[in-house]
Amino acid sequence: MATLQTMNSRRSDCTTRMNSLSKLPPLVQLYSINILPTNQTIQHLELIRSTTPKVEVIEMSLPVEEIEEIRQRKAQYCRYLDTKKFDEWENLFIPDASVTFYNVDGSPQYHFSSIAELSSVTRNGFASAQTIHQLHNSEIELKSDTEAHAIWSMEDLQIFPAEGRNPTNTVHGYGFYHDTWKLIDGEWKLAVMELRRIVLDVRQS
Repeated sequence: MATLQTMNSRRSDCTTRMNSLSKLPPLVQLYSINILPTNQTIQHLELIRSTTPKVEVIEMSLPVEEIEEIRQRKAQYCRYLDTKKFDEWENLFIPDASVTFYNVDGSPQYHFSSIAELSSVTRNGFASAQTIHQLHNSEIELKSDTEAHAIWSMEDLQIFPAEGRNPTNTVHGYGFYHDTWKLIDGEWKLAVMELRRIVLDVRQS
């Protein structure tokens, strides 16, 4: 008799707990499920599973991935330029890219309205020169899904060998690149590039 009363008491207690639990939000029910016996737990989990809305998972690229890709592209800019891989270097720009180089006093030194103009001067000027371009700190801000602005601190060294009566010229500078990058057909491309120097040392030997 005592055993039957105990079983009835437990059954009544379980029913009371289930009724109380069913009034709680689904997530709270999940965390509170350990108060139910095993069979009741399984039944209750199936009920929660059948009534919980399905969440659609959407894959999307994170800003950090886009920023890292732009960093990689700018690093390629320096490497392709210094190793004279001009075809690959040109491919980093959009065809009508705007490129401006400024003097230390802030006045424009050279301006190019397309990569074709810039590449012609670069190929001729760097054909026999030894160059090294290095990037340091970067500040990259995504303006939209297809546009980013970046500022890079930079240092470059250019050594132009003597030709005829012209002595060797060495150009050593520091400054900042100010870039605008555009996402074109899945690739980040340079649309605007400005080099603003703050230190420039030119020597002849």
